[in-house]
Amino acid sequence: MKERQLNGNRNHGQPESATETTVETLKYSVIIPIYNSEKTIRRCLDSLIRQNEPETELLLIDDGSSDESGAICREYANQYPNVRCFCQENRGVSAARNLGLRNAIGTYVLFVDSDDYVEPTYFSAIGAALEADAPELLLFSHRTIGRKTYLVSLEDGKIEGQNAVSHFISTALRRQEFNALWSKVFLRSVIERFQLAFDESLCIDEDVNFTFSYVMHIERIRVVADALYCFCVENPNSLSRKKRDYLSDQLLAASISRKKMTEEAHLNADCGPIIRDALAWVHFRGVYSSASELLKYDYSARTRRKTLAEICEAFAQTDLKPRSLRCRLLSFPVRRCMTGLIDLSAKLAAVERKHRLNY
Repeated sequence: MKERQLNGNRNHGQPESATETTVETLKYSVIIPIYNSEKTIRRCLDSLIRQNEPETELLLIDDGSSDESGAICREYANQYPNVRCFCQENRGVSAARNLGLRNAIGTYVLFVDSDDYVEPTYFSAIGAALEADAPELLLFSHRTIGRKTYLVSLEDGKIEGQNAVSHFISTALRRQEFNALWSKVFLRSVIERFQLAFDESLCIDEDVNFTFSYVMHIERIRVVADALYCFCVENPNSLSRKKRDYLSDQLLAASISRKKMTEEAHLNADCGPIIRDALAWVHFRGVYSSASELLKYDYSARTRRKTLAEICEAFAQTDLKPRSLRCRLLSFPVRRCMTGLIDLSAKLAAVERKHRLNY
């Protein structure tokens, strides 16, 4: 298989047209969206470069940074022949990742966030799993690093066939395992065959929707228990801690988009109900996430409940129907607009999360 490859220095500023040469396709394209990451980007890039994986390109997408991130990216692109640097006006992480996808030439696509870094065995462990089973999607465990570190472990195994993948999708959605692109390896051929891309209108759940759209087209998944990625939550200004008054609207839009994907997939009689129930679970859980977001504001309990009532009404209007008992129990307070119960649940979840992450 032949692909195009860039000659000479990497792209600086806006992406330049590539010089066409025929070379063997690289194995990995690692896409790294970057925005004002001058304090962490060197750690991230060094963790990848030090592994000396020759069949890898790093695509650095500077999304209009106002700090020294762009200069650091150009420095690495000048120093290392497998680093390619692209710059764009600030358009968000989805647009940055789409720019990376359009320029990737690797057989496999991986995503790394500029705040994070990878373990020394990252490429060797991934390569061994891909060689052994040739999966269309690979997942691996990771460590979450804050004031304390804890392991988020996946169970090693293989999933094959449409029905087995449907059960996997259901479980992964409920466990929020689609929320992180960086714990996965994607086949570029699948992405291109089905013209998959990130929804640039979303800044919440865009990663979930991309992964969901991808797994709807595959039948071979491999999970490795190795913790290969370090997800860093030390930054007090991280998105998860900022106020996001747009959260409920984004979660609702993302949910409606996933429902449309399911309808277009024409799932069989066995797989359809399994996946639709999981989508309903994620949909109604979005109300609880919105309730947690309201706790970041200096709102009175009365104001929170009034806002929650509006959110419940919006989410209850969709025709996503809970099927399993667990999903019905989750959705019941939403459909009945039991805002006091939802608010209390959000408070308890916030206490547990603070204790777990210790911040």
